[in-house]
Amino acid sequence: ERHHADGVPIVVADPLLFFEVSDRIRRDGGTLPLYLADPGRALARTGTDAVDRGVVGMEAVAGTHVEPYRPSLARGTPFAVYDTDAAFSWLVPQLRSDGAALHVAARDGTRGRLLAVDP
Repeated sequence: ERHHADGVPIVVADPLLFFEVSDRIRRDGGTLPLYLADPGRALARTGTDAVDRGVVGMEAVAGTHVEPYRPSLARGTPFAVYDTDAAFSWLVPQLRSDGAALHVAARDGTRGRLLAVDP
């Protein structure tokens, strides 16, 4: 599928960075990332669901790939998450709360990290 690299789905946790990364990868001809959306969890963790709803609403227009959080997690398929601890990024704390095993696979400077996730 479009959002796989080496057989592992790559998820971008920051909804704003997701658009930037998707656009850059599309221009360079690479594999598009995935965004896991859940406006309810976004609201509970960040105080707003506007950004998550925006990502979902822009999927068809922007040519991005978005999937609902809970069904994606329920598949039990390992994936990777690129996380920068951004303001609207609720995914990593939610994965921890839901009992997923996470470990740092790589770091990108001081903020960015690629996490291997085993739901």
